[in-house]
Formats: sequence, C-alpha cells, structure tokens
Amino acid sequence: MNGLEISDYSPQQLRESRDSESLLYYVNLCFDRMHGKYGCFDKPRFEDMDEFFDNFKHPEAVLSVARDSQSRDIVSICGFRPLTDSMVELKCLCVDAKQEGKGYGAFMTRYVEDKARERGFKTMQSIVIRQHGNLVEFYQKLGYQKMEEKRLIAGGDDMGFGNVVDITIWFLEKELNT
Repeated sequence: MNGLEISDYSPQQLRESRDSESLLYYVNLCFDRMHGKYGCFDKPRFEDMDEFFDNFKHPEAVLSVARDSQSRDIVSICGFRPLTDSMVELKCLCVDAKQEGKGYGAFMTRYVEDKARERGFKTMQSIVIRQHGNLVEFYQKLGYQKMEEKRLIAGGDDMGFGNVVDITIWFLEKELNT
C-alpha cells in the first residue's frame, strides 16, 4: 500500500528493539478495543514483555509493523510463528482504530503470508474468536477455511484464554501455495 513503511522484526531484533514496549502497548490497545467491544476478556492480550516475546521466540518467527511513511505512526501490526516445519500461526493482527476498514488488515495478512511462503511454509493458521464481530468472514474472504471449532466455557483455562463469557474458537487455515 502506498505511504507505508514496513519493518520486519526477528525474535532477536524484537527483544533488542527500543520499540518493543510501544509495540506491546499498541497490540494490547488494539486487543483491548476488541475486548471492550465484545466483552469476552478482562485482561490484556499480553500480560507482560516476556509473554509477548514468548509468542515470537522461534527463530523463524516474524513481527511486521506498518507505519505511515510521513508521520511514522503505526498503522498495523501482524506476524507469525511456526507451529511445525510446514505450518505457521498468524499472530497479533491489529489495525489502528482510525484506519479500520481501509484494507490495512488484509494487506498485512497477505504481507506476512508472503513472508511465510518465502521461508518455505505451506499453511497459515489463524485462531479466531467467533464472538469478535466479522473476523471469521474477514479471514474467509482472504481464503481461510474453518478446520475446527472449540467451545470454551467462561472461567475455564482450556487454552489459557481467560475468557469471562463462553466463547467459540475457530481454527482457520489457508494453504499458502495458492
């Protein structure tokens, strides 16, 4: 997209970056907006820097940050972490509230899909909370297909989500060779 500068952070670069705390803050801010809107959770996406770093500790993990090339403001963040030798999980897709609906989420998703494809990964997985508005439909428009569905009961810790209401998790996948 025009007017964007994208920085890709490896796990080591993320740990060493002076921007790490602001990136964590941005991701939590975006997820807090979603949590507030849909009321599924009462805690931040990442409790601390260690938890944030842990999601990107695999040597092939990437966190990509899109900034407005003039203002340098973050517009969107998205990344992935390997699950197997052939599959990665999409992580931390978020878009600035003022920029929602302008295609940045789709752009960044495709951007990290391309990064994963370049590294030889064949499949991208995304774990989506069905109660979060139209996220499932967003991913389906990008070619993701539902592979599995799991119901998480409020207060349970089945997957470490800490949900305060019952939620349904959809496991979506996309073949990256398409």
